[in-house]
Amino acid sequence: MQKPGNAFARGSELIVGLFVVAFIVFLLWVILLRPQTSAPLLQPTPTPGLAIPITDPNKAFINAIATPTPEPLPTETPTARPTRTPTVQVYVVQPGDTLSRIAELFGVTVDALIKTNMIVNPDALQVNQELTIPAP
Repeated sequence: MQKPGNAFARGSELIVGLFVVAFIVFLLWVILLRPQTSAPLLQPTPTPGLAIPITDPNKAFINAIATPTPEPLPTETPTARPTRTPTVQVYVVQPGDTLSRIAELFGVTVDALIKTNMIVNPDALQVNQELTIPAP
């Protein structure tokens, strides 16, 4: 009587052998008996944009790259607006004037008056002092 391990080994060898034979038969069928077709399985894809046949390989790149440049659309020409050049206004301080009253009179801020005239002490205005009025 044989051992059970040997019986299993013989069965697996039989299955492997059958697979090998089936594989060989398949390869022979693919190589020898497959019907031949006249058309190739892979056909080249047509390349768009090469309508001009390439006769000179040195100039092939020129034909492929040379594409027409689109014309820019006409745009409306902007017209120059006249700009006002601010005229420098000078105000002479009168008795009783304050920076807030002068700023209100000309439509500017007190800070703008202080910065424009480099005033150190806003409470110490002098009569007949000339103040440059900034543009509003």
